[in-house]
Amino acid sequence: MSEESSSPVEPGEQWRRPWPTARLVVWGALTAVAMAVLTVLVVRENSALLTFDEVITDFTREWADTLVWPVTLSDVIGEATRPLFSALYIGVAFLVLVYKKMWRWAIFLVLSSGIGVIVTEVIKVNVGRQRPPAAVGYEDDLFKSFPSGHTSSGLYMYAMLGLLIILWALSRDKGRLLTLGNALFAFGVLLGITRLILGVHW
Repeated sequence: MSEESSSPVEPGEQWRRPWPTARLVVWGALTAVAMAVLTVLVVRENSALLTFDEVITDFTREWADTLVWPVTLSDVIGEATRPLFSALYIGVAFLVLVYKKMWRWAIFLVLSSGIGVIVTEVIKVNVGRQRPPAAVGYEDDLFKSFPSGHTSSGLYMYAMLGLLIILWALSRDKGRLLTLGNALFAFGVLLGITRLILGVHW
């Protein structure tokens, strides 16, 4: 009875397997559908959505403005994740992936970021939704409240990069990388909340 031979894992081997890509495509499709539905509701000025927005905004202003520090922290995070800095972070990640010869994932990350920026800006310009009153003093353009650029980039840049790091860590059994990936993914998902706290988005 012969034992199964285990061949060493080649660099990036797990990254070439099809299942991560399939899952990412499915999640991307679900996100696109959710975004499309939400856009329609915003454009049609759905009364239930507008009421919900006002309730959440009033509740957030009540505690955030009282404590002050959440607003200050959200402002710092917002400045650190502006388009120029976000592009710089993704550029560094792209170079690392290229250095590791993970070409497909490097291209995927750039496409995710590039397409995300284009879609977000096109919707912003065409919808032209006014920002909440608290946005005065933080944003110059007061008619680009939907969708939030930071919230969107949190998903298609930071959360996506975190997911790639998670997959990389799992394929290498590296706990520290896994922790970094989880933290980055959580940061990307929660980035939008800082925009509510700051008061620049509904």
